[in-house]
Amino acid sequence: MVSLLISALLLFVPAGAWALASTAVLTEYAERRARIDVRAMRPTRGRVAPYFAVTLTPIAFGVLLWYLLVGIENDFGPLSGVAERLVSSLAIGFAVTACITLAAQASIARARLGEMVGPAFPRVLPLIVVPTTGPVFALVLAFLLVGNITPIVNGSLSSRPEVVDAVAVAFLIFGASNLGYLGGALASNRVSNLLSPRGFGQALIRLVVGEVAVVVGLLYAFLQISAMSG
Repeated sequence: MVSLLISALLLFVPAGAWALASTAVLTEYAERRARIDVRAMRPTRGRVAPYFAVTLTPIAFGVLLWYLLVGIENDFGPLSGVAERLVSSLAIGFAVTACITLAAQASIARARLGEMVGPAFPRVLPLIVVPTTGPVFALVLAFLLVGNITPIVNGSLSSRPEVVDAVAVAFLIFGASNLGYLGGALASNRVSNLLSPRGFGQALIRLVVGEVAVVVGLLYAFLQISAMSG
């Protein structure tokens, strides 16, 4: 059975972060409804709903990773030693990624809620989607690690301690690199008038610039994982 700590990091932390972020967005929506005629707000509910669907991504990926680990433990027994340390680092990096990206998306949704329920909805949604690549990158790294974990567990691969240390740190660095999304979101929120092509372009560029840090963290982690089988 997957350890309680790893299960919490993969399942409960993303779910809790999603609940907090969703509550923040719903609170903002409720406050706006209190200031505006409810009949005028009713048609806008369908435009807020996509936010909640998009932000479920970390939860879905966490469940997938958890089941992958369950499968490995069913085949080879409980993880221990090097394998447990690597998976724990992966789980921490994933949990950090989920929390930061959900915070970035909630920041965008709250700041752009007025535009989201208006004619700028088609331009707000892509901004909310951009940070979703963080959990996607984390899932890619997880699959790469799982490919190396299996031979480690069955004893056919033995990695040097310094390589294991580098991989463990790389997952933490990748998780922290997702702060680029949050910084990009805060900078993007300062751009007004998304209906203007120039305004939308500036808002999107600021988010993409923040994503550069995440890509660097991804590449670094990828290189460290690749060195395990080198």
